[in-house]
Amino acid sequence: MPHLMTSIYRHFAALYRNSTGNIALMSGLVAVPFMAMFALAVDANAINTANAKLQGSCDAAIIAVASDVSNDRILESEADQAFQDVLNANLLPLRRMIVWNSDTQTVGSTVTGSISGRYETLLGAFVARRHVEFNFECLATMSSSASELVLVLDTSRSMTGSRMDALRQSANSMIANVITDGNNTSRMGIVPFTHHVNVGESNRNASWMSVADNYTIDDIRCSSSRSQYEAAGCTRESSTCTRDGQTTSCSKWVCPTGATVEQTCEDRSRYYDFHGCVNSRPQAYRFNHEDYVNHPVQGQLATGGGNCANREIVDLTSDVTTLTTTISQLNNSGDTYMAPGLVWGLRVLSPGEPFNSAADFATFSANNGRKAIVLMSDGENTRSPGRSNQNQDIDRGHWQRNDPDFADANTMTACDAIKAAGIELFTIAFDVQDADTEQLLEDCATSADEHYYLAANSVQLAQAFDDIGGAFREVRLVQPGQNLDYSTQVNTAQ
Repeated sequence: MPHLMTSIYRHFAALYRNSTGNIALMSGLVAVPFMAMFALAVDANAINTANAKLQGSCDAAIIAVASDVSNDRILESEADQAFQDVLNANLLPLRRMIVWNSDTQTVGSTVTGSISGRYETLLGAFVARRHVEFNFECLATMSSSASELVLVLDTSRSMTGSRMDALRQSANSMIANVITDGNNTSRMGIVPFTHHVNVGESNRNASWMSVADNYTIDDIRCSSSRSQYEAAGCTRESSTCTRDGQTTSCSKWVCPTGATVEQTCEDRSRYYDFHGCVNSRPQAYRFNHEDYVNHPVQGQLATGGGNCANREIVDLTSDVTTLTTTISQLNNSGDTYMAPGLVWGLRVLSPGEPFNSAADFATFSANNGRKAIVLMSDGENTRSPGRSNQNQDIDRGHWQRNDPDFADANTMTACDAIKAAGIELFTIAFDVQDADTEQLLEDCATSADEHYYLAANSVQLAQAFDDIGGAFREVRLVQPGQNLDYSTQVNTAQ
């Protein structure tokens, strides 16, 4: 205790010298040593309490702001106000906080917060020390967690106009928030799908592929022109069409009962080539990536480009330009069959063929890495790999329209295979108008509460992608700098 009192006395004497600059006045100080020491001891305890409160409040506020900025819940221009709001809630109970100011600054992936002001001492008036100044700084960094993500995106004909625009904007926003260009800590792949996927023409001779030789067919093409329809008394009338469960406006020719519409026929030659489209593998190998030697992926030969996705699969990469360019160039075609998109998403995330770039599951998980697939679809399955009563080893196309139940069952099997591999599966139902499809997407997700999103419009679609991207962003507190030192702060009595 004597040592403590001596320390406090010396502490006070130093403060007094600093504030007056006159050592001779120490004689006056001796007259009230015990009152001064008592005041200093009480205020030292109060300041230490304020110290902890200020630092904790600064840290909590900057973490909250960095998280909101990272997840696009607020703009960088709104960070100052958000920081102030959190501080208000935490600091107002400090009754002797008479004035303070705060500010934030975002540079790259670092958000810095600062808080400064004056704190009223409790008994400092005895020694003309009524206020103590403080200045705190707190820093948080925003970074992507170790992850391998694949976007499995429906690009069927129902994804037209504003719907495709909304997908492009939302997906590119997620890429910008999750992927740091050239940093392979987090990588992303893209699997566009219709009722087929496109693995790229460059894979024609890959070891896991089998593609027949190109060929030409000579046949006759017959069609009716507008004038031929009109000559038969037909009229073009507004109607509604259904594409993948989405009802849209369209027009159709309506002809009188018994009318005969003439046709014009011509000889033609059709050249069949490989454009990257592939069929499903036989059912026993449809949902895995095993035994490509005996059961390779069958490439399709088609005229034009067939009916597969217009953009080929993008393997895992941290090249932001590659990812955003692919998303920006997505176009709609074909019909919806989700299972192939999911299966190829699984293959992108699996080590070994076909892509050979994914990390080993066990090693990646041991290093706290996360593998995930994000499935977005706007409509029901209207294609399947063949009716369920057919021989799946022979009929491997996706051309039948009359067995959506089999397509849904295959989709669920693909989802189960993904989750069994330890891959998180997020699903987004984008303005889906079919209750069974909504349920399918919810059941496919890893969990209904945290991995399934029902997006009724473009705003909710953007929010879904932002929320999922936010799950793969880490906000960490950096060692804060702080300046609240009662022994050195000098203030003029107010």
